[in-house]
Amino acid sequence: MPRHADPAPVRLPLVPKVRPPLPEGIARIYQSCYKVNREGGTPASSLAQRMEAWLHRQVAADLWPGASGVSTLELGAGTLNQLGFEPACGPYDIVEPFAELFRDSPGLARVRHVHADIREVPAEARYDRITSSAVLEHLCDLPEVLARSCLLL
Repeated sequence: MPRHADPAPVRLPLVPKVRPPLPEGIARIYQSCYKVNREGGTPASSLAQRMEAWLHRQVAADLWPGASGVSTLELGAGTLNQLGFEPACGPYDIVEPFAELFRDSPGLARVRHVHADIREVPAEARYDRITSSAVLEHLCDLPEVLARSCLLL
């Protein structure tokens, strides 16, 4: 009977991920292009946003008609496009480090608290739901964010 080699050890990704800062000029270009993309400012990004609407509807589907007093924390709120799919049924807080994305959004009037990092959310805060749309895969320290989210639920 042939002997099989031992399987290669599983290498876990390093956590937290580290993103080196962009040079200032490149960072300005990135911020400007990113915001245009997330606002649907080009034909391709506009089409992508229409396709993403399905995802936003799915996230909001856990709220029943007439729901009230349901507190929400959204991770990675971006341009606040999820708010267009959410009924106004309770306090809505966000975590979004890129303030340029939501700064001029009319949806900001519906947001109770804005946090740049989940570690800024007070430890005693509690939420009925924590949502995120296509964001978790981009986080540098996913285990910490998930653990903190569990404590806030």
